[in-house]
Amino acid sequence: MHKAILFFIILGITCSIFAKSNSKVLILKADSKSNVILVAVMKDTDTEFKNTLIDALKSQYEPKYQVKKAIIGKSKDLQNQPYRVLIVMDQLKAWLAMNGQTKAIMKQTKGNNAIFYMTAGDKKWQWKEQDIHHIASASEKTHFPKAWQELKTKVDALLK
Repeated sequence: MHKAILFFIILGITCSIFAKSNSKVLILKADSKSNVILVAVMKDTDTEFKNTLIDALKSQYEPKYQVKKAIIGKSKDLQNQPYRVLIVMDQLKAWLAMNGQTKAIMKQTKGNNAIFYMTAGDKKWQWKEQDIHHIASASEKTHFPKAWQELKTKVDALLK
């Protein structure tokens, strides 16, 4: 009896490992022919401050580029959405411990024309990853000019 239980446990673990190794990894890749600047705002972090930044993007880049906002809950929500530049907007939660979907998008884009805009209470906070375009800012109107200038500079660099 014990051998049968052990056999099924080992079989279950083996099947689980096999299923995970065969699962497709979503890779988000910019399309140089696309005219879309895709702004992915993580669910529950959509704020007036972020919408003001998105409006500024529209004023600056439309009609040459289409600025498209998408409220997302998971990284898979970005699947099959073409973009030239991807801007992911999120709110820093417990020093990234609770920002799993944003980190997943970071890994899936591999820095490919993506900017990560994190609103954070600590203006000195920096993402420790290398080769990541990121901006950290407080969601306060007084920070808007600096935040906008930094975002515009990074978008301009990625559009070239």
